[in-house]
Amino acid sequence: MAQKLPPQAQRLRIIIVTVPIMGATAYVLYDRLVNEKPQRTLPPRTGPEAHGRIGDFMPEQAHHHPPPSKDV
Repeated sequence: MAQKLPPQAQRLRIIIVTVPIMGATAYVLYDRLVNEKPQRTLPPRTGPEAHGRIGDFMPEQAHHHPPPSKDV
């Protein structure tokens, strides 16, 4: 396991990670608000693959389970 960082090093790590994210977000917002650039969107999905689920990793047959047996 990694050695625990002192508080000053933790602050520096947070700054190094956070500042680029804030800069990129500010740039995108500036483009939208000042330059009136439209928001990027994904093209609409059509056809049989437009089922509304995100991340379909299994074939369609694997999503359907047989009904449980009633052996009671």
